[in-house]
Formats: sequence, structure tokens, C-alpha cells
Amino acid sequence: MRFRPLSLLIAVFAGTVHLTSSAAQQPGTGQINCVLELYTSQGCSSCPPADALLKTYTDRSGVLALSFNVDIWDNLGWKDTLASPKYTQRQRAYARTRGDGQVYTPQTVINGMAHAVGSDRAGIEQEIKVTDSKGKGLRVALGVAAETDGLQVNVPAWSIARAAAVDATLWLVKFTPRVEVAIKRGENSGRTVAYHNVVREFTPVGSWMGEAKTTKLARAALAGCTPGTCALLLQQGGTGS
Repeated sequence: MRFRPLSLLIAVFAGTVHLTSSAAQQPGTGQINCVLELYTSQGCSSCPPADALLKTYTDRSGVLALSFNVDIWDNLGWKDTLASPKYTQRQRAYARTRGDGQVYTPQTVINGMAHAVGSDRAGIEQEIKVTDSKGKGLRVALGVAAETDGLQVNVPAWSIARAAAVDATLWLVKFTPRVEVAIKRGENSGRTVAYHNVVREFTPVGSWMGEAKTTKLARAALAGCTPGTCALLLQQGGTGS
């Protein structure tokens, strides 16, 4: 899996394929313009404050906040029940792309470009401002329309595609708004921790090279998508798995 350190754009569709609302908006919040990815672990004693902080971002207009549980602390006496090695690989890929090699928990990756300690609100807010400034002009408005047999995703041509190479992947993200876990062993033994917007699937469903393109998602691919539990993320980088 490889990434360039920039999320090109995000679109959220907050419903099933029966809905016809614009995918570039989340009802009641408007345009999504920031993606936060919290890399957390049930085996990390410093993570619960970050898990709680992420909840405040899930309620914030214009922000798509996701929780990725990783397995890097599974050897400390408790196997994370929500973790996937794929999410650990994604976190490490970001570190390689940034060139700093920093992989830790809790770690929040901001707009695919920067990172901050997941419990440090001030640090996260600062990086939101910095990455937003760097990312201006590199966002692409996705269009989504419901069809009888699935979903049609339209990506427009990027006006400056000729000036910079585009190699982007369209990801379908499925997440659970809230999961409570009673942790019985390890550093958080005896605690019940709530996790928010927990990613349960992160699947590549298309690619984009800067041209106008339509991708169709079948109903089967959208299984389990209910209001507020799925998103489409268009991000520079390889398709990985």
C-alpha cells in the first residue's frame, strides 16, 4: 500500500441506495472538508482520552472523523477486538510517506498529510489549519446518485491534472457509530471504553487518474450501509488492501 500525503477529497453518503441526497453533503452538516483518522488500541492506556476526543469531532460540521483500531499492542495481554492488521499497515504507510517513521497510539492523521497526538486537541486543530492551507485547490467534488441496482459515483476532470500527476483510489468506508468494549486484561483492564465511527471495512472500489470518470457500486458492495455509517474517500495513492 502506498500513499502520497494528501487526501484529494471526501464525500459522505448518509444513507442507503434508496436515498437521492447529494453525496457531497452530510445532512445537517454541509460540505465535508476535513478527514481525521484516529489510530487507537484497546491495549494502550493513553488512548481512552483520544477516543473520547474523537467523539467531539464526529459531531462537528464539515469533519469526517474515523477510528482505526490497530494491533500493535496485542502482545501486552489483551487482543484488540476491533483491530485489523490492514489498519496497522495503513498507519505505517502514512509514516513512510511523511518520512518521519512515527507510528504510535493514540495518533491522529489529519487530511492524510500530518499527524498529532490523538488526545491533543490544540495540536489537531493546528494541523487542520495547516493542511487545509496546503490542500486548497486540490479538493474534488464527488457526485453520487442512487440507482435501482446500486450507486453511481461521478468524479469530474481535475482542471490541473496535467500540471501534477494524479493517481488516486476511491475507497468505500463502512463504520459503526459507537462500540463499547469491556476490556478484561492489559493496560486498560477493568475499563469499558467507547469507540466512535469505528471503521469495519475499508475497501478500494475504483481508481482515478484525473479524468472525468463514473464508477458504479452494486447493491452487494453497499451491504450494511445505513444512514451515517458509510463514506466515500478519494485519496491519492495505490489501491492496496
